[in-house]
Amino acid sequence: MLTVEKAVLLDSLTWLIRAVPVRPNIQALEGIKIEIKSDNTITLSAYNNELYMENTIPATTKSEETIIIPGKLFFEMIKSTPSSKIEIKKDEKLNKFVILGDKTRFTINSILPEEYPAVLEKGEKQGKVDSENLFAAISKTYNASNHDESVPVLASVKMSFIDNTIQYDSTDRFRLAKAVGSWKNENNLKSDILVGSRGINELSKAFREKGELDIFLKKGNNDKYTTVAFSTPDKLIILPLLNVEKFPPTDTLFNDKHETVVTVNAKHLLESLSRAKIVSLKNRVMLDFDEMQVKITAGEDGDIGSTEESIQARIVGASKKVIYNIGYLQDGIAPIESKNINIKMNEPQRPNEIVALDENGKELSDYRYLIVPISS
Repeated sequence: MLTVEKAVLLDSLTWLIRAVPVRPNIQALEGIKIEIKSDNTITLSAYNNELYMENTIPATTKSEETIIIPGKLFFEMIKSTPSSKIEIKKDEKLNKFVILGDKTRFTINSILPEEYPAVLEKGEKQGKVDSENLFAAISKTYNASNHDESVPVLASVKMSFIDNTIQYDSTDRFRLAKAVGSWKNENNLKSDILVGSRGINELSKAFREKGELDIFLKKGNNDKYTTVAFSTPDKLIILPLLNVEKFPPTDTLFNDKHETVVTVNAKHLLESLSRAKIVSLKNRVMLDFDEMQVKITAGEDGDIGSTEESIQARIVGASKKVIYNIGYLQDGIAPIESKNINIKMNEPQRPNEIVALDENGKELSDYRYLIVPISS
């Protein structure tokens, strides 16, 4: 049926295996589909409810056929085979597939094609996006989504396509991250879509190579987009979309007027927060903004210890004492590459905003982060 280089096949399976569900709701989804083509290529694909992945690789083929075999077992077989080349053929007597190396022979059951469910479709091409630009924006917004999926619409990242920019928004109601990136809008697209955060996180892990990705959108019967896809010449990932109309409005939460603006070194603050996290069992830290410094205090009654330190800052406006969730504050600062940031505050319990500054001290507009303080 086919012969393929082990290293090439193993690389493809390592990339695909993340889309094979551990406990599938449909048993056939434990399979990896292999489409054997007459042009000496094979396309391998895997699918779960949140992610469809496919990869086309070179192989020596003798027929056109589609086979489906248990994915994780197939992966372990290939990984353990010492040969440099792998041959896969069908044993008609056993009605199984045989995986041959130089000195090894595995047999594996197949899954009937009719048992495999319909997979996601990629739709119409809309444009291109630079992979580094895309994943930088995802890294800035993913952490602010609701990872436990108790409220599915918040376990997501909203993508807004406007001219040649993409705006990314995510929130779990305790913080809000907004990032802006660029893309090549080839189809005059202007639309909002909502992507599940788990799927978009897998997307950012899967496409490590630098370069451009094609973006596709598929419309359903109600004229609303149902999938978004990203591809290179040999790889494709398709993600299902959530109902974007249920995503809460976010732009109105930003305030252009603030009682206090604190400019502080981002790296120094992150280092202090890491030390505070060591002693705070409740993951809480107090920041006292006063007299050209920020005092960082952590450790309460019942905690295993406490810490207190100060770092230099420039403070414009009224002095403030604010308690934050340490992890949430770290998530907002960590993606920032600039040396300094502004922390902007108003009355108690109103969200505080974090923005990056350029070398001249001007606020950058490609990333904004809101965090709700903790009541004392």
